[in-house]
Amino acid sequence: MKKLILAPAVALAFTGLVAAPVAAAETPSTQSASADTKAEAKAEQLKKDKADKAAAKKAEEKKAAAKKAADKKKADAKKAADKKKADADKKADADKSAKKGGDKKVDPKPAEKPAPKDDGKSSATKDEGKKDDKGSDAEEAPKAIDASLRVPSSSVSPEDLATDGVEVTVTGLEKGDKLSTSGLTAPATTASGSSATLLLKYSGNPDDLTAAKQNFTVKVQRAEVAPQALTKSLKISPQAADPIDSKLKVDPKEITADDLANKKKGVTVTVSGVKKGDKITDSLT
Repeated sequence: MKKLILAPAVALAFTGLVAAPVAAAETPSTQSASADTKAEAKAEQLKKDKADKAAAKKAEEKKAAAKKAADKKKADAKKAADKKKADADKKADADKSAKKGGDKKVDPKPAEKPAPKDDGKSSATKDEGKKDDKGSDAEEAPKAIDASLRVPSSSVSPEDLATDGVEVTVTGLEKGDKLSTSGLTAPATTASGSSATLLLKYSGNPDDLTAAKQNFTVKVQRAEVAPQALTKSLKISPQAADPIDSKLKVDPKEITADDLANKKKGVTVTVSGVKKGDKITDSLT
């Protein structure tokens, strides 16, 4: 075997060729470590971001809960203030009412008696008492009007209805009931007992009453109940004509036929006891 003696430059070049693969083999390991470091950093960042989001959400929930509690506290305070004001107003009204009463005496509140023992009868007694109270209230409630109207059965002339009037009677009233009319006139009347009499008159021209009857209504009013209208009619008799009571006067009482036929002479006839509009005729002309 021959030994080669290499120059220094060649030896360095040769050494570089041998060492190069070693250096190249170490590079992938370094790159893998760098990638792991980046992955860990990214995971840490994601973890931190997630923790920040959770903390922010928790802070928002805490803030919302605090706002809700503050609103509730504010509402409770307002409700308490309103109740206090209402109680004060109620007390002021009571004091005002008491002041209006003046020196009116108020009976002292009787001492409370001890509650009786429940032996099974007390409940029944209380129920009966309640029923009696309800019955009393029902009796004290205003009654509905149940009035009746009586009119004369005979007929009346238009002139008499206009001048003298006709009396009608309303029954079934209570003291204080108010009566008014339509169709015929009568003074407004307040009942002083269970019945009332009204004098009805015709306020128009009697000659206008040409029908066989005249309708009218009496209205009865009572506090806290519905009014009642009573409608009736009066028979109207035809107005009889007054008999003629006239008198005749002739001047002269005696006359000749020639003088009677003479237009310048004749007789003077005077008729008395007549009314305006009466028609007078004679049998001579």
